[in-house]
Amino acid sequence: MNTTFDKTRFVKLLKWEMMTERKDYMRFAIGIALTLTFLFCATIISRYFDDVNGYTEDLIIMFKKGIAMKLSVFAWTVYLFAIFLGASFVFKNVATKQQRIAFFSLPASNLEKFLVRLFHVMIGYPLCFLVALAFADIMQLFLSFILLKGPDYSVVVKSVTALFTPIYSDLNGEIIKGCLLFPNGFTLVGIMESLSYLTFFAFNYAFWIFCGTLFRRNAWLLTLASQVVIGFVVIMIIRVFCSPSVGNSLNESSALALAYLFIAIAWVVIALMYCGSYRLFSRMQVINNKWLNV
Repeated sequence: MNTTFDKTRFVKLLKWEMMTERKDYMRFAIGIALTLTFLFCATIISRYFDDVNGYTEDLIIMFKKGIAMKLSVFAWTVYLFAIFLGASFVFKNVATKQQRIAFFSLPASNLEKFLVRLFHVMIGYPLCFLVALAFADIMQLFLSFILLKGPDYSVVVKSVTALFTPIYSDLNGEIIKGCLLFPNGFTLVGIMESLSYLTFFAFNYAFWIFCGTLFRRNAWLLTLASQVVIGFVVIMIIRVFCSPSVGNSLNESSALALAYLFIAIAWVVIALMYCGSYRLFSRMQVINNKWLNV
């Protein structure tokens, strides 16, 4: 049963996981809600002291839109921090001997248990973040309605629409850039740029999942330290072996082909990190006092 997958059994295990981790979901949502509410309200209160008495209606609208965009940046920043940090907690439920015995004794295969824990951090935490963001958004709308002039804008709506809405110039209103998802439009360069952003996010997330499986104690701290060290080494290697003349000698088509090649290699490494996480999980021992799950 260690390698089989049964849909009915997986659903039951998923329900059990959600009930078991409900307190963790609540703590995560409350912590994010308090953080976002503080950031949102502090920003609005600081803007309350700005002198907008001489502003026209259009300037006030631009002023409020600027605040909403700033709050959206806060929301995305907290989201990335929380999601990456949460990925390192993928197997925090097996930190002690008693927890390992309880989890490994469940009538389910290792694959089902592994997928359930991935669901916990990849789906559960983002949903909790959405709930926390909705609460903080309501608080900032209420405070903005009381303190600031002009229309009020939802951070949730602004965060989503900013991904697909073109970026306009504040001076003449002309489009200066595409949307955040496709800054350079649906060209080969634009698609490559957007795909590189997605690959960068997926690669780092897979790295945090892998290290969260590898490290038994202080997983988030050791993962962060490992990422800093590896990133420093990679940057030094690039600086030593890749001279500026190499980039200048490539034409646009060659540069695009090389970029897509690196992206393809990165996705292969991402798949290997998830496979490695599963192999590490399958080899976990009930009695283990080491820092690593090997």
